[in-house]
Amino acid sequence: MSAITRLRTLDPRRLPRSGAPLTDPEADTVAEVLASEYATHAHEARAWCEERARAWRRARRGAP
Repeated sequence: MSAITRLRTLDPRRLPRSGAPLTDPEADTVAEVLASEYATHAHEARAWCEERARAWRRARRGAP
């Protein structure tokens, strides 16, 4: 499975139970996608990371 395919299967709104912003496999997948030569894939990775950051901030504030 390619890195972009793995990224597309991950839900950025589903936070790890460990309290960390990313799990190691998620971080590895994002890094692989960003290292690829495809600009559109990099845009998807950035959008995924932005959505994860929004979910992380909501969770930290205690918002539903």
